[in-house]
Amino acid sequence: MSTVQSVAPWVEFRKVSEEDRQASVDTGSYVAKDVDYAFITPAGSKDCVEKPVQVWFEQLKVQVENGRFPPEWYESYKSRYKQWTESGEIPVEGTSVKNWAVASPAQVEMLIKLHVRTVEQLAQANEEVITRLGMGGRNLVDKAKAYTMQQSGGVGKLAEENANLKLSLDKAQSVTAGLQEQVKLMQAQLEALTRGAMANNSKTEDPENPAISDLLDPPASPRAARKL
Repeated sequence: MSTVQSVAPWVEFRKVSEEDRQASVDTGSYVAKDVDYAFITPAGSKDCVEKPVQVWFEQLKVQVENGRFPPEWYESYKSRYKQWTESGEIPVEGTSVKNWAVASPAQVEMLIKLHVRTVEQLAQANEEVITRLGMGGRNLVDKAKAYTMQQSGGVGKLAEENANLKLSLDKAQSVTAGLQEQVKLMQAQLEALTRGAMANNSKTEDPENPAISDLLDPPASPRAARKL
């Protein structure tokens, strides 16, 4: 029973000079022509297979029809080849491991050697790749899986949740600041009342120091005194 590969091979496109046999025969001398080649390196392998691009795509199409090659990989390679013919550069689909802060410089170097260029590829790494990554390899793959799951299904939701949390935090901080101001005001009022009460107590309890209001009271009239 055939099995589908778990990690897409790394593919580079290059122009290779080959003899144009018919032209050589017609002219009686060697004639060269440029042919687009695909250099295919399976993830985790050092072996590189070279095939003319058109021949390779024809083989891939058959494998897709037989269920031996994922159709999305086939379409991706076709798209990347088209971009390469237009710009001369092969675009990296996904998050480059070079820009992924989780992997250490040594791990990034090893991943590049294993032709694992993106976090998405790493998330699908097979046992051979994990073994060759050495200590911490499986943990790194698990982190890549978590990262891709977050990117594919939870990015929008996570961003929304973060925004809501920030809004709630801002509101809580605003309420806290208002409560703190109220507490300060109440403390000031309480201190003022306490000082006023202490001042009143000092006025009534010291007979030798009558209050100013007592000194300002008018003396009792003689008539009022006789009535008493």
